[in-house]
Amino acid sequence: AEYADAAGMYAEARRYQEEALSIYRELQDKRGTAAALHELCRATVMATEDPPTWEAARSLLEEALSIYRELGDEAHGLALTLMYTGITDQILGNAAAARTSFEESLELFRELKEEMYVGASMWFLARAQIDEGDHAAARAHLKEVLETLPPSRYRWFFPRVLEGISHLAAAEGEAAQALRMAGAAAAARAAIGAGEPPPFRAYVERRLERARRALGEKADAKAFEEGRALAPEEAISEARQAVDIVGSLLSAREVEVLQ
Repeated sequence: AEYADAAGMYAEARRYQEEALSIYRELQDKRGTAAALHELCRATVMATEDPPTWEAARSLLEEALSIYRELGDEAHGLALTLMYTGITDQILGNAAAARTSFEESLELFRELKEEMYVGASMWFLARAQIDEGDHAAARAHLKEVLETLPPSRYRWFFPRVLEGISHLAAAEGEAAQALRMAGAAAAARAAIGAGEPPPFRAYVERRLERARRALGEKADAKAFEEGRALAPEEAISEARQAVDIVGSLLSAREVEVLQ
């Protein structure tokens, strides 16, 4: 199941997780059951673009959360399930619910000192904050993600960081910057041979629609190609600069809140 998931074979991973869940239930293994539940939900959501299927899969996460909270000694499993719950809610368009789950998962991962998951939870939280219009909090978290998961060590995650910055730029009306960062993200993803699950691709594209319309077809393509042509070190530099530039435009109240 893990191999199929890592290879992007989500339908196959889903079948393996269904079998694993059945075995764990038969063994009355609560820890195994909870883990199989959240992994089954993840594989199910990633394999389709069908909202009713996502809604049905979410109930698996509720059961997993209930088991982890009952056990009381599975902080990692609880944090991971909360993150998957947030992802599912985010894909379904429930930004407020997603933000709550991401905030709790981030707190737990910080306590566990799990750097990779701290950065991932923070990135997902930033997306939820952008969707809610809380740009100040989102930019602060995106900047921290770059520091927590430096591209030199977490090359596989850097495309997502670029997409987060693109998402923020689009939300703030910086259409050219949004498409430029989207192009850089596409290049970074291609360089490591990484794909994206259908729901993630659709999420990113929906948030670029307004920027594409604002620029027009030719300018849209030009900005995207300029971003895609950036060397890795240039993309890293522009990503950091973009967050700093946006951060320099904070109001006095926003600066006070962040401090």
